Amino acid sequence: MAILPRKQVHMFCGASGSGKTTLVLQMIHANETGGSFPVALDGVAHVNYVVADRTAEETQKRADQLDIKNIEIYGISDDTKLPLSMLDRPELLLRQTLTKFKKMGDLIVIDPIMLFMEGEGKSYASVARSLIRLSRVAIENNITLLAIHHTVKTRTDFTFARPQDRISGSAAFQGYSGTQMVLIEGSETQRDYDDLVVVSHMSPKEQFRLQRDDAGWFTLQYNNGVDQLKAMLSALTGLLVPKQDLHNKAAFLGLQPDEVQDALKDLVADGPKGFYRKLS
Repeated sequence: MAILPRKQVHMFCGASGSGKTTLVLQMIHANETGGSFPVALDGVAHVNYVVADRTAEETQKRADQLDIKNIEIYGISDDTKLPLSMLDRPELLLRQTLTKFKKMGDLIVIDPIMLFMEGEGKSYASVARSLIRLSRVAIENNITLLAIHHTVKTRTDFTFARPQDRISGSAAFQGYSGTQMVLIEGSETQRDYDDLVVVSHMSPKEQFRLQRDDAGWFTLQYNNGVDQLKAMLSALTGLLVPKQDLHNKAAFLGLQPDEVQDALKDLVADGPKGFYRKLS
């Protein structure tokens, strides 16, 4: 399980409509209730949620469905007293926005982040400067700052070398943030589940398989490709498993050779040529 430390800006990215807001609210709910979630928060007792691309009422309704108690939600669009000219001054806009909350949160979610960034998202220098300023806010207030952002539009003529390469805009989004979380829809990978990939500067990449129900809520299926392969192995019938079938499944899951060996350990042994033998 990954932990989002304080005094840093962390990125949570996904395509429009992929469920980023819902998944973040589920993370907040798990933190509040002690529930299980792939990503944990560091000492968060109160949350400030800034909404910029929809009404606060819409996000509040979703939070109420989870019965989240220690959260304040403020909507930029809802505040008709906020001068529109302030939208041209991202740093001042953020500091003014934080005064709208009755209590400073241990976690501040900015959904989405671009309204509080200077210049263009493709400019390395502009993104770097903006993230340094946001990091200063996190450090000054000893808080965790979670920035919601978009991934690039999916194309069919290439694949991404790394999940975090999906983050829209300059590579500075990766270099000047702490942990990057990328939500990848199954429709993009041609699978019947979504992937949540967590990339930290200080620990190995983690990948979680998520299933989304008709109401839009996510449930954790497996926490990485190794677990998925183990589940497949456990479900197999018969004593002999064709080696090629197993390696094809591993390749489909994007597993490296050492990960395949980890999955095979204690589950199968070398059998006749071309087959693995399931251990009882």
